[in-house]
Amino acid sequence: MPKLSKYFSWEEVTSSQTASRGGIDNSIPPILIEAVSYIATRMDEVREVLGSAIIVTSWYRSPALNALIKGSLNSQHMQGLAIDFISPRYGKPHQICKALLRKKNSLNWDQLILEHTWVHISFLPNIPNAKPRNQVLSLLDGGKYSNGLTDKQGNLL
Repeated sequence: MPKLSKYFSWEEVTSSQTASRGGIDNSIPPILIEAVSYIATRMDEVREVLGSAIIVTSWYRSPALNALIKGSLNSQHMQGLAIDFISPRYGKPHQICKALLRKKNSLNWDQLILEHTWVHISFLPNIPNAKPRNQVLSLLDGGKYSNGLTDKQGNLL
């Protein structure tokens, strides 16, 4: 398993049980390799903030895979810029989000989303004048999102 960065491998970027079951090629297009490599270094920073291993549940999604799972048409996963993950040794997803919020200025993410069973984080590619939104959202019951870290009913955590 070749290393992509200090803590992550290429296999983690493309691994998808859903793609395997559906016979979908989830290989990264060559045009995205540079961006994914950069995002891996950003995820190394996340891993070091947590001080615990990260289990990637979704990183790159080919357009076919994204369509199969009914992902957003604008999903940053299709550009390799978004990662869904857990870190059981660190704690629950809301605890992970709180730890990352304490490092908001240095991590400088585009989106941090508490999905309650996992954490979604995305970064912008390493290009001049890229301005991340530094957005923090939480999934609510019913599928909508609230601003900030909240429980599924929208109460602040």
